[in-house]
Amino acid sequence: MKRARTASLVALAVLSFALSGFSQEPAAPTARISPEVIRMDAFYGGAQIRVEGEVPAGSGVYLVVKGPQIEESFNKKGRFGPIWANAGKVRIAGVPALFIGFSSAPLADLLSREALEAGQLDVTSIQAQMKVDPPVMDQPLVRENYLKLKSDQGILQVNEGTVAVTPGENSSRYAVSFAWPKVAPPADYRLEVYACRDGRVLSRAELPLKVLKVGFPEKMAGMAKDRAVLYGILCILVATLAGLGIDFIASRLGGKVSAH
Repeated sequence: MKRARTASLVALAVLSFALSGFSQEPAAPTARISPEVIRMDAFYGGAQIRVEGEVPAGSGVYLVVKGPQIEESFNKKGRFGPIWANAGKVRIAGVPALFIGFSSAPLADLLSREALEAGQLDVTSIQAQMKVDPPVMDQPLVRENYLKLKSDQGILQVNEGTVAVTPGENSSRYAVSFAWPKVAPPADYRLEVYACRDGRVLSRAELPLKVLKVGFPEKMAGMAKDRAVLYGILCILVATLAGLGIDFIASRLGGKVSAH
């Protein structure tokens, strides 16, 4: 009886250990981003970003930088007789201000279509979740042209096979470097790192990335927002002085040429 009870306890302990192993969640990726803050000063010309960290061994890596959701308005052109003129507005919403993705392999090999749609993790899913108003303008051509505009600006892109992965016994190291788009506006962005396996997201991590105006650009942006009239007068004065200066230089150079 005692021997049977001991055997039962051992079996129960083994089963409990096995179940605990199966229920353990995969480790979340680690991530480090440099720099953590991008400062747009008077001499700003973009920035170089580097992201590195670790993911569970045997995982693929998909890294995404996303901006906040935005709404934009565009003029709709219409023909009135022989001329083209504005014929209303087209508003587009439900899209991130910036979307840049980097993967360690072709995206179709890392994540299923369902996983991509659930997280809005590629251009196709962004197009599908885009909102166009008025409804009469919600046409495939409008969506495609909007995405092409953002792609040409460098703020909507997916770069497959660009993440370097070094396999390890328990974890793999990854790294990627890229140029931050100069046209990306100041905002609070977020970096999302996905460890992928068997077409699904195994685990994920998230880090903030701030883009700030500093120095003279910050003062000008603040003036434009808080003192619009003063900002407008200052712009007119600067443009006038610039025009007078160019005219003066041109006249002086013209005088020298005539003297010869």
